[in-house]
Amino acid sequence: MFRFKTWTATTAVGGALAGSLLIVEPAHAQSTYEGRVTANGGLLVRHLPTTASAVEGKLSKGQQIEIICKVRGSSVNGNDLWYSLPPTLNEWVAARYVQDIGPAPRWCGSSERFVGRATTALSKRPAPTTASAKVGSVARGAGVDIICKLEGQPVAGNNRWYVLTDHRWMTARYVRNVGRALGGATDSQLDRRAARRRRTGKQHAYAADIFQRRCSADRTSSCSPEASGCSMLESSLAELRR
Repeated sequence: MFRFKTWTATTAVGGALAGSLLIVEPAHAQSTYEGRVTANGGLLVRHLPTTASAVEGKLSKGQQIEIICKVRGSSVNGNDLWYSLPPTLNEWVAARYVQDIGPAPRWCGSSERFVGRATTALSKRPAPTTASAKVGSVARGAGVDIICKLEGQPVAGNNRWYVLTDHRWMTARYVRNVGRALGGATDSQLDRRAARRRRTGKQHAYAADIFQRRCSADRTSSCSPEASGCSMLESSLAELRR
C-alpha cells in the first residue's frame, strides 16, 4: 500500500512495439510529492476523499508519505483538501493533518477540460457522496464543465463522479456526451487505423495509434498523472505518424 510507480510514454509505446527500437521521451517526468503526518493519534486513510468513506488503513504521526495529487472533499476542521496516496486514486488522507515537504501537491487531472450535459436536474456536492450536503445544482439539459472523474459512492449502479471546474462533485450517472480527447477518434476507428498501418509496415504510426487509444481512455476517465502525461505527448504522437 502507498507505493507509486511512474508511468511514461516510453513504457506504453515500448509495450505496443514489443521489442522495436522506437522510444518516445516524455514531455517531462511525472512526479509525486511528499508530506509528513501531523495528527497526534495518527491519520486514517480512506477509500474516498470524505470522512463518510470506508477506512483503508492508518498512518502514524511523523510518518513521511508520498502524494499523487489533491482534490476538494469533505471539510476536516476547516480544511477541505484531500491528498491521494500512490499507487491508485483509491486511498486518501485529509490534508489538514499533513505537512507539505517541498511544493504543495498539484490538483488532480490536467489542464484539459471536458463538457457533459445533465440528463436530469443534478446536485453539486463537496465530496463524491450523496451524504455530503448540496452546494449547488444544474438544471436538466445544462452543460457541465468537467476536469476528470474519480470513484465515488455508487448512484444507480454507477460509482463514477465528475470533478467539476469549480472543484465540486457531481455523479456521472446522469451526465452524458462527455467530449472525447485527441480529435474525437473512436476506439473502432483507432483499431482499424492501427491494423492498416501495421499491415503496411508503418510501425511507428501503428505504435502511436495504440498509444492514442490508451491515452484517450485514460484522459477522459481518470484524474491520474497518466492523464496529464498523455495530454503533454500529443505533439510526440503527431511526429510518430509522419
